[in-house]
Amino acid sequence: MSATSASTHIQHLPVSRIRRNPNNPRKGRNPERYEHFKQSVMAQGILQPILVRPIEGDPEHDFEIVAGETRWQAATDCGIEVIPALVRAMSDEEARIAAAVENIQRADMTPIEEANAAAELLRQTANDHEEVMRLLGWGRTKLNARILLTHASEAVAQALVAGQIKLGHAELLCPLGHAD
Repeated sequence: MSATSASTHIQHLPVSRIRRNPNNPRKGRNPERYEHFKQSVMAQGILQPILVRPIEGDPEHDFEIVAGETRWQAATDCGIEVIPALVRAMSDEEARIAAAVENIQRADMTPIEEANAAAELLRQTANDHEEVMRLLGWGRTKLNARILLTHASEAVAQALVAGQIKLGHAELLCPLGHAD
C-alpha cells in the first residue's frame, strides 16, 4: 500500500499505547523552544494530529510514531493521556520516507539533521537524486550542500548546531580531514 494512497483517518489514541520511532531523523530539540511548546500544550492541548502506523508483535504498544514525536513527547510530559493521530498502514520503507520528508519540511530541523535525513532518503531511493529533490521540494544545489554536511567532523557539526559557525563556514570545512 502506498503511503500517499493509504486510507488515513483521525483517532484519539492513548499516548501510552504509542511507541517512538527508532528511525526518527530528528535527533534533538532546542530545550527553550520545547519548554515554550509544552506550555502551549498545557494551555491548548495537542492541536495537530501526529501520524502513526499500526504495529504488531509489541505487547505494550499498538502504534508507532511516523511523524510528530515532539507533540507525542510533550503530551507525555504534560500528563495528557489521549492524543489525536492520523492512523495509516505503512511498510517500514514508507514510514522511513514519510518521517524523513515530514521532518525536513519543518523549519526547525538543523542542517545536520536535514543532511542525515536527505542521505537516508537517497539510500532508500537507490541514490535517485531527482526523486529526493521531488520529495523534499529542494533544488540540486541545496541537496548537494546538505549531502556535503554528512561529511562534517563532529566538531564542525556541533559548532554549526550550537550557532558558533554559520552554515557556509561548515560547508567550507566539510572537505577537510577530521584532524584538520
